[in-house]
Amino acid sequence: MDAIIVDKHDGSQHRQSVLNLQLDEASVVKLPIAPESLVSFEQNGDDLVIVTAAGETIVIGDFFVDFDDERNELVLVDDDGIAWWGQYSGPWSDFAFAEIGANGASPFPFGALGGLGAASAGGLAFSGGGGEEAAATEFPVLDVEAVADNPAAGHVTVSGRSSGDYVVISYPDENGETVVSDPIPVKDDGSWTHDIPREGIDEGDVDFVGIVTDENGNPVVDGDGNPISDTESATFDRTAPEVGVVITDNGHDGELVLTFSPDTDRASFDPAADLALENADLGTDGAWSEDADGNQVWTVTITPTGNGEVTATVADGSYTDTAGNDGSEGTDSERFDVDGPSVVVDIVNEGQTGTVTFTFSEAVTGFEAGDVSVANGSLSNLVRINDTTWTATVTPAATGDVTVSVADGSYTDLAGNAGTQGSDVEAFDRTAPTVGVVITDNGQDGELVLTFSPDTDRASFDPATDLALENADLGTDGAWSEDADGNQVWTVTITPTGNGEVTATVADGSYTDMAGNEGSEGTDSESFDVDGPSVVVDIVNEGQTGTVTFTFSEAVTGFEAGDVSVANGSLSNLVRINDTTWTATVTPAATGDVTVSVADASYTDLAGNAGAQGSDVETFDRTAPEVGVVITDNGQDGELVLTFSPDTDRASFDPATDLALENADLGTDGAWSEDADGNQVWTVTITPTGNGEVTATVADGSYTDTAGNEGSEGTDSESFDVDGPSVVVDIVNEGQTGTVTFTFSEAVTGFEAGDVAVANGSLSNLVRINDTTWTATVTPEKAGGDVTVTVADGSYTDTVGNLGAEGADTEGFARTAPLANDDDMSLTLAGDDFKSDGNFNIAFVLDFSGSVNNTEAQAMLSAVKTAGQAFFEGTTGDVQIQLVAFSSDARSSVSFTSYDAFAAQVDAWSSSRPYNGGTDYTAGIQKTMETYAPLDGYDNRVFFMSDGEPTEQTQQHWGNNGWQVDHSLTGATAAAWDDFVADNDITVQTVGIGQGISVERLQDVDQADGDNHVVEVSNFDVLVDSLLDLLKEVDVSGNVLHGADGVAGTADDDLLGIDGGRILSIAVDGETYTYDLNGITDSHGVAAGNGSILNVETDQGGKLIFDFETGDWTYKADAETGAGLETFDYVLTDDSGDTSAASLTIDVQSDMSGAAARGMAFDNGEAEDLSVETLGLAALDAEPTGEDAAPEDAAEDIGIASLVYEDTNESLDAYLPEESHASAATDGGSIADAGTFSVDLDELDHHTMLVG
Repeated sequence: MDAIIVDKHDGSQHRQSVLNLQLDEASVVKLPIAPESLVSFEQNGDDLVIVTAAGETIVIGDFFVDFDDERNELVLVDDDGIAWWGQYSGPWSDFAFAEIGANGASPFPFGALGGLGAASAGGLAFSGGGGEEAAATEFPVLDVEAVADNPAAGHVTVSGRSSGDYVVISYPDENGETVVSDPIPVKDDGSWTHDIPREGIDEGDVDFVGIVTDENGNPVVDGDGNPISDTESATFDRTAPEVGVVITDNGHDGELVLTFSPDTDRASFDPAADLALENADLGTDGAWSEDADGNQVWTVTITPTGNGEVTATVADGSYTDTAGNDGSEGTDSERFDVDGPSVVVDIVNEGQTGTVTFTFSEAVTGFEAGDVSVANGSLSNLVRINDTTWTATVTPAATGDVTVSVADGSYTDLAGNAGTQGSDVEAFDRTAPTVGVVITDNGQDGELVLTFSPDTDRASFDPATDLALENADLGTDGAWSEDADGNQVWTVTITPTGNGEVTATVADGSYTDMAGNEGSEGTDSESFDVDGPSVVVDIVNEGQTGTVTFTFSEAVTGFEAGDVSVANGSLSNLVRINDTTWTATVTPAATGDVTVSVADASYTDLAGNAGAQGSDVETFDRTAPEVGVVITDNGQDGELVLTFSPDTDRASFDPATDLALENADLGTDGAWSEDADGNQVWTVTITPTGNGEVTATVADGSYTDTAGNEGSEGTDSESFDVDGPSVVVDIVNEGQTGTVTFTFSEAVTGFEAGDVAVANGSLSNLVRINDTTWTATVTPEKAGGDVTVTVADGSYTDTVGNLGAEGADTEGFARTAPLANDDDMSLTLAGDDFKSDGNFNIAFVLDFSGSVNNTEAQAMLSAVKTAGQAFFEGTTGDVQIQLVAFSSDARSSVSFTSYDAFAAQVDAWSSSRPYNGGTDYTAGIQKTMETYAPLDGYDNRVFFMSDGEPTEQTQQHWGNNGWQVDHSLTGATAAAWDDFVADNDITVQTVGIGQGISVERLQDVDQADGDNHVVEVSNFDVLVDSLLDLLKEVDVSGNVLHGADGVAGTADDDLLGIDGGRILSIAVDGETYTYDLNGITDSHGVAAGNGSILNVETDQGGKLIFDFETGDWTYKADAETGAGLETFDYVLTDDSGDTSAASLTIDVQSDMSGAAARGMAFDNGEAEDLSVETLGLAALDAEPTGEDAAPEDAAEDIGIASLVYEDTNESLDAYLPEESHASAATDGGSIADAGTFSVDLDELDHHTMLVG
């Protein structure tokens, strides 16, 4: 079997075997087989799998792939040549086949088929007719499969397959001109290839167009006269990459940066082969990076091999980009200076000093005095003359050679190259006289001897000015002498002015030799001791005793224990540590200050100077700590708190040995803390081992304070109660119910209804009588029998927290008849305007099929816009509205949270409608499930609006010579929609518009929420009012079997008899509806309802939905529903025929938002005032005239309270009761509210008193 493949872009077609069908562009696939000859369709990934009745499997590869946003189509052609279009929407679930061109079928999209656009339905069919498949003209097939770029070879290879003989390839050259190849022969296996010079092809996106030709290049055409062709596109890059080369001089080395074009292939560049360096070597391995513009950057360090220019060159064609284009050359040069400078040093002798000049070979930097060393001298006054010359002064240190040197590498040229060393030597004569100074300590005074060089001029030395004495005075005039070496000696006695060092200094240059050379300085120091010693006494408190240290200012003698006095204590163990330090032990006599003193002059230093007194004071603690013991009863356990004195040593207390517990165990590890008074507090949980007294004792002397004082005993006792309460349960049978009494053994707490379990019944009305007694009502289940009431173990406690024990009682109940209880519910009508404080999440799903003309579409959108405005303006909560449009396909808007944005989308669709095709409910519902997101805490609603029946993607069967619709939605979509609505608690409301709607088809959509009520609107003009009425619909629901509280198992539940039971009937507005398990009938025997569900409208305008099987009911009220009581009498029955009746009463109340403003109150005092909130008297005849005039004898006063008032929701009407009309007509009077107004009551026969 062959298929015909039609290209949807240009209409070209070719025949192909159904074996291994593979699509690579948007196509129409035509198969010569009738719809009824197919067994199944299945989507397998992107492939379509078809199984025929003959057992053949056809696979169409990539059928479900959208090529260029165009989907593929399936057309079946039967033996009569009739084409059937397989209609579907995404996500695909099945095909709906319709005859192309048949009445009622959606139009086939011929416009999407290019050259096939003018074809009829027959144009899609296989040629021929009748019972046999006729042979179609077979046209060659062409597929341009690949375009391969080969830059290295310099050409591009185009290849493909064809069933023709020759193929011609055309493409644009670099000038935009079209180049056409010679005919390319097709090989026997159907393949062909063609090489094109690379430089002749345009750069960028290039289309290579293949055409089937004969050997002379004449195109071969298809059945429509179009050349058979195919196109393959490729992108070409023919731009050569570039490289930027930059060398940076860093001194002794440099940095080389190569910046390649962004698409450069890094691997194509080999520095060893592609980079030429002159006068430099690579210093490191290069590193790749990428700059902000995407360029490929290679960075490396280079080292010049000598002074001069360094050049780096990347060779032309030595690298490529990723497309294979050879790169162009790049180069850069930079001059380097790497040789260091030199220096010449020259010293000129100028007597006592000299001038040194430093002359450099080139300009230098970094030269300073620290770079110069002077042997036998010093440098000063270094001055820069210019970039190459410095001068300085050199001063010899002594007679002899002076050498000035500049250190190697201590300076650099301007390029940073280190300089070499330089030096000079010059001889100087600088022998000056000297003086030796010696001080000798003779005790209280000393001797000073100055020994000058032999040639010293004695007259040049003046002690008054040339001799400096520190901490001493000259005691005598000095005397000159000469020693054996010929030195000049001056001797004098000196007197120290205090302890410490005495220094004598002869100033430098203060004397000369006979040749005039100035003498050098001489000095000496000697320490003298002329002051007495002192002592520092330091006591360290060590608890019960202390250590005292005596530290003397210098070495002493004569110190012993008898020199020390102790106040409030005693001294022992005096020990000498060294010449200046002694220690001893001090023991306090009592708590308080202890003073240790050394007596004045009780010791001396080694020079015999008497010592001064010294003392210290330290406070000692000799008071024992205490402990307070407190036990607190917490019920099942207790708390033990030990409060120790603030200075207690926590580590000295060990609970295991120091704490004695009677009738209790430690429950936890204790925890230390500190209270506001600084006391050390140890807290622990204790567990009594039985009822009775618990005693805790801390033993005497078992703990200490930080001073080591032993603590005293502490103890406490507390009585504990650790046994739990019990309960006695007693049930008294009282027929339909029973009274259960709970009697506890002691006062309890925490007992509540949740602690009680009832087997075969329910508990209600639990009442506390006193601390030990509770009562409640127990109601057996429908069948009666034994009822067991059990109080759970541990569900209550006594007043100290002990858990209570279980208690239970069982009583037999016999009940044969059912028991029904009345249920009372209410709801409030929505009123004139939609008002709510809830959150709403709305989706409007709108039919834009071709049967809805533009005027009707605008009317539908106007109604939706008005309804949306009512939601946004009438709700104080959050509102979100989404729009879904459908026809043969579907689309969705975003979810709008503001009216302006919502209205703008409505207006946009009003100006340009989204669709105008067939009617596909499945597409609309699928798009709704795909895009509409139900929200927790919101009223989730979907409004589905259509004017007719669905024509696409339905469930159908063949009958009456055509396809018959069984369901509006495909099977999978219907099941998914039911789950989606149920799982997310969505309210669905369908609206049928016009005269041609099918309620049954709309119910297919509506029934998902369990209520298949369809709102029918006669035409688009009344759609606005109908939608607004839907917004005002309110409802209340419950279950008659579960009572008004709606909770099963509570006291107001209906009870079924021991024989079983069910709901037999319910009466609505005088009509009784009876359920016999097979269905519902009215009093005339006419079937009513759907299965067990009754759906009926009431005379008051409400709607009751009642389920006889479950007892669930819903009452709905809309804008047409009147206020008042709705009463529905229902009957329970059991299998033996026993019955019980009750009523479901619903109080339908008016919206009070307006009535509240018209509320009125009466004061029953003498004035009988009328109070009308916020409103006043609007109209009243004050001066009746003519026939309205009151009789002259009207005198009786009528109070406000005598009138009858009616609130009409627009005004407050007041009038006389009927029985008062007669007398009022003859007896005029005034309202007894003096000072307000008067009225002739006869006027009330003809005029209404209006308020508001």
